Amino acid sequence: MQEIKLTLSEKFILSRRREKISRNSYAKKHKLSVYRISKIEKGNSRNNKIDFLIKPKRHEVAYILRKRSKLKINELAKILQVSKQTILNREAGRRDPIQNIAALVKILNGRMND
Repeated sequence: MQEIKLTLSEKFILSRRREKISRNSYAKKHKLSVYRISKIEKGNSRNNKIDFLIKPKRHEVAYILRKRSKLKINELAKILQVSKQTILNREAGRRDPIQNIAALVKILNGRMND
């Protein structure tokens, strides 16, 4: 599987998802404001001094690719002809997400070629 280069906002989102906590709790734990966390996760941060190393796991790659393609869970489920719960299980690491990744790569490559 090809390496995926994460943006700062994607790294923050994955970090928070790994800890399984809200923006409020994450902000308190890391001594940042909720507003700052929100701006960083939305990609609107001007300060790029914050950085950390994070290597995404396969199920996290599926989540990031879906976010990049701007598809909702229901939309991806319809494309793959599976249930919403299947998509959620794949993105949570409870099932192999390779089908999600393959479909999302095709979708993203198709949009880039247009």
